[in-house]
Amino acid sequence: MVGREIIIEVENVTPLFMRGVDQSRAEVRTSSIKGLMRWWFRALAGNYFGNNITGLKKAEGRIFGSTNHKAMFSLEIYCNEKPISIHKGKLLAPEIYNLGYLWFSIKMQANKKQLCTYYPRGTKFDIVLKGGDEQVLDVALISLWALVVLGSVGFRSRRGAGSLKFSRDTNDFKKIGLRTLFGSKDELAESIENAISTIGEIIGKEPIKIDSYPNYPILSPNSSYVGLYKKGENPIDLLKTFQWEYSNFRKSLRGRDKLKRLIFGAPIISFKVKDRRSSPMIIGVLPFDGQYSVKIVKFYTNQFSHNTFLDKHADWSILRLFNQHLDEIRVWGGPSG
Repeated sequence: MVGREIIIEVENVTPLFMRGVDQSRAEVRTSSIKGLMRWWFRALAGNYFGNNITGLKKAEGRIFGSTNHKAMFSLEIYCNEKPISIHKGKLLAPEIYNLGYLWFSIKMQANKKQLCTYYPRGTKFDIVLKGGDEQVLDVALISLWALVVLGSVGFRSRRGAGSLKFSRDTNDFKKIGLRTLFGSKDELAESIENAISTIGEIIGKEPIKIDSYPNYPILSPNSSYVGLYKKGENPIDLLKTFQWEYSNFRKSLRGRDKLKRLIFGAPIISFKVKDRRSSPMIIGVLPFDGQYSVKIVKFYTNQFSHNTFLDKHADWSILRLFNQHLDEIRVWGGPSG
């Protein structure tokens, strides 16, 4: 594949847990990163398709590939640093052990030797995008930007693990109106708006007004929320503070309200709820105003789960109450719940 080549350097600001063929060993997989970029493309492009899943899949397939043709760009990942042992002697690494509530499953698998290595904070990766079509590469850049700024990668990525940052600035993002460093919430909100509008310009679609919750996660003002919580120098300390607040809030849902904890995702082992539903809330750590801040991204959908039991007990207003509990700084979006 000939044409333009873009090299983006990223760095993880929280421990990254991603596995390859050997499930016990850490490995950053190109296919996994590309899959996450697809997910964020759908979240952005959903503003132009709404519940027209067929149209969205066609637009996605033209860029990221489908069963009918290859992707219109290639992605490669390079890392010269090796993962390290998850154990420090007989104990877990402190940055993992101290987040046992958010990362309980990591702790559990590490204790069983099912997870042995991880990429520590500060590990750098080169992500190389190649393609002959400028607009296609711009879509890939926007999707990667959303993944890094709003999402995370790897195991427990929705609970703070695998948060990334751009370790050096690049004009490729500036050209499409995206910042990689944020000094204020308004700068972050502006970049989110630019990411959505530029996707629309490239795919040649007008936005659809989304008044009710859609059938899948869409990064729209009425079906998603982006907030920030606390600022500090140390990402792990910030997650520890969030962990304490999150744990206390969940425990406050007692009696008849106990099952309302399901809105944060399932299964819940203590309730013997084995059905699965990924959390609609993504937690991570974002460089912000010269320090770091906990980023909180929530997606509201028309149906919480195809499982009738989970759907019956899903109460979206709990996420709004959690916003109030944390006294978060609202950046963008925010349905009434």
